Amino acid sequence: MTLISLIGRRPEHNSSKGFTLIEVTIVLALIMILIGIASPSLKRVTETSKLKSTARMIRSLLAYAKDVAITEGTDYLVVFDLDNQMFWLADRSALDQGDLSLSLAGALTLATTTAQSPSSTSTTAGSTESSTSESISRTSMILGVPQRPHENVVILAVETNHETGRQVITGGMDYIPFSMLGTSENSAIYLASVTGRYMAVRVKRSGIIGVEQISEEELQQMGVDTSMISGMGSER
Repeated sequence: MTLISLIGRRPEHNSSKGFTLIEVTIVLALIMILIGIASPSLKRVTETSKLKSTARMIRSLLAYAKDVAITEGTDYLVVFDLDNQMFWLADRSALDQGDLSLSLAGALTLATTTAQSPSSTSTTAGSTESSTSESISRTSMILGVPQRPHENVVILAVETNHETGRQVITGGMDYIPFSMLGTSENSAIYLASVTGRYMAVRVKRSGIIGVEQISEEELQQMGVDTSMISGMGSER
């Protein structure tokens, strides 16, 4: 082979390089099918994670109420508003006032301001006010501040054992108390996700707090209506 023939020879092209439009389309179609199959499973995993996170959040607030009750030597409680899907830390004054809604941060500030009078400049009243302010300041960042469940998670019911006996509420307000000894009542908060998963945050009389999964049948046996969750799930 001469030099001239090498110079004049055209390079060969490899026709096997790259993908055809049909091949790319088939691959994309397969990816879309796999995503469609995996989406329900991914949604269940996500919603279950939100449910567990909400349960841990409530457990943490209950544990904080127990600790601060022991530290400050006075009763604290966690209030649950099922109608508005909120819960918050409150002190003993919430029960003394007879209206749990007054323990919300905005209402607490208004009540404290209204309660102050010009005569509070005396030594006795001043020392009492200082003591009250000191007590509130230890929990000022969280006292009366409402928290909410994560998206697509609801507080389904609250079970309490007050002096009137055991009751399970699905609306209105109720509370779980902690004494200065760290003890409480046999209580439970029942949570649900739109995917039909349920969890309970349980508080024992000794003050021990735990989280566990429960079934829909268990809730129905206690008279808790779970049809709302089925409706929420069907809308999505």
